[in-house]
Amino acid sequence: LGATFTALAILGMPYASEKYIAEYLGRGDVAGAGVICRKLLRVQILAAVVLSVVAVAVLAYFRLVHQPIVAFLIIVSILPSALQVALRSVLSGFHRFALTNFVAILTSLLRLGLVMCAARLHGGVPLMLLANLVALVISVILFSYTVRQVLSAAPGGGFDLFDVDRTRTIWRFSLTFSCLYLLEYILWDQSEV
Repeated sequence: LGATFTALAILGMPYASEKYIAEYLGRGDVAGAGVICRKLLRVQILAAVVLSVVAVAVLAYFRLVHQPIVAFLIIVSILPSALQVALRSVLSGFHRFALTNFVAILTSLLRLGLVMCAARLHGGVPLMLLANLVALVISVILFSYTVRQVLSAAPGGGFDLFDVDRTRTIWRFSLTFSCLYLLEYILWDQSEV
């Protein structure tokens, strides 16, 4: 359930950020790439917060989860999950693949260790979800630090944020990928839905 809401919260932003950051860097417009990155990250945060509120409404209305702590942990994990994907795509857009892989491997090992500890303690689903949430938050912190270092090298200038044609193109690309990703997710990853 949390994965479905996270897939919705992503809104195709990671794909758009990778594409357009790489496109601007290819043109030599580092400032434009930085502006695209900052703008898409803001929209990603807003989308994840809105979807978290929607998740609260859906979980409350349909009573899909019977333990309040489980529902809380699922909802709280939506924002860090979406941010982790978005921050990884920013690093990929800036062609920092080695750095992306290093942080991803480090945080994956951390998550594995935390989940193994939770399983060893026989804490059940709530403790597993808490271990996953802690690992996600640490991952977002590490990726945020890394992205901040990359963006500090990119000047703040760039194209006009109110350029309607460019903004419309980015949104179309983002939403198209979001729909395709969600369709693929529902059909293949969640075939029991």
